[in-house]
Amino acid sequence: MSQEKWNEKQIEEILSQMPTIQDDRTPQQIYRLIEQQVSKPQKKPWVIPSIASVAALFIIVIFSMSFIQQQKIQHQSSESGTHDLQQKDDGTPYAKSEENTEEQAQLFESKEAEPELTVQPSLQNEQKKFVTIGVPDPEAQIVVPLTYLIDKKADVTVEDIKSVSTTIDEKKLGLSDNLVEQMELSQEGKQAKVTVPEGYTANFGSTGETIFQLSLEETFRWLSYDKVELYTEDTKGVELGNLGYYVEISPDSAKQKGYVTYQPSESHPIYLVPTPTPFETIPSAIEAMKQDDGPRSLKASIPKEVNAPKVSIEENTVVYEFDSTVNIDDVQSLRYMLYALMFTAKDFGYKMVKFKGINIPEVGELKVNEIQQAPTAPNVVDPS
Repeated sequence: MSQEKWNEKQIEEILSQMPTIQDDRTPQQIYRLIEQQVSKPQKKPWVIPSIASVAALFIIVIFSMSFIQQQKIQHQSSESGTHDLQQKDDGTPYAKSEENTEEQAQLFESKEAEPELTVQPSLQNEQKKFVTIGVPDPEAQIVVPLTYLIDKKADVTVEDIKSVSTTIDEKKLGLSDNLVEQMELSQEGKQAKVTVPEGYTANFGSTGETIFQLSLEETFRWLSYDKVELYTEDTKGVELGNLGYYVEISPDSAKQKGYVTYQPSESHPIYLVPTPTPFETIPSAIEAMKQDDGPRSLKASIPKEVNAPKVSIEENTVVYEFDSTVNIDDVQSLRYMLYALMFTAKDFGYKMVKFKGINIPEVGELKVNEIQQAPTAPNVVDPS
């Protein structure tokens, strides 16, 4: 903005509005006072009065500038008011104002952070209908089972599986593309049929072949299918290189694996995933659950400072008994540890779990002092 130039008339008007200073002394009185001061011997100047004089001068300058600026603002405001009135007669400023408001609203909307996607470690309610899809991690080393609730009363079908597979936001979940979306699914009763195109697995390699197998296992083993048959177009079976020629996938939920945690990054959810290998017993699976798996980015579900719980079986219920090393203040770690142990019990074919030695009644939604039913499915994704 260019500096406004003041003419003599404007300066005179401003000065005429400044406070009037009146001196009632006569010229003779003023002359005698000056003469007395001149005749006195000069004293050494003091620093403090000099500073006071400078301060006084500074205040006067500030007052004058403030006064002039006020007049300038009033002058501009008057001109702006006249200009606005002229614009209102034309009807244009209102349309522009609404346009600016819409632009500001869009600006704020664009800055709003996307809601964080939440994933609960377990589905406990057997009455709810759901679909679980096995989805690979970005490095294609593990498969993460993701569970989605569906709103229907009838039994879940492969059409539901296919429908859910097409809606998964893998990028937001920090995972790779799910393979189920690329397959053709059908079923007859409790038998499912998976069909892939000719040459679909040709370029998989050993890693891709394993991921293909695990993706199907983690998709169908949480549902009530008796058998999952594999087809290459119209020919029964799928060639999986080093794994051999597969004609079906076992949907058995009892894989005898432990459960550890996987988190793609700090901005993504934490997932419970089965260990890469099965075990003979629950205690041996628990030992693996206390170890990190660096190459696969898997983290121990049982903190290192917590001693492995003692395992016993009472009336077909797996009992985990802890000692005093359990940290009840770290609720999140405690919650994932308990769910990991519950899924491990389910993987060994047990339906009920009991915890001992944890001196708090509840951890999240778990009532720790009560016998727990084995979980229904892992990693429930909230689609909102």
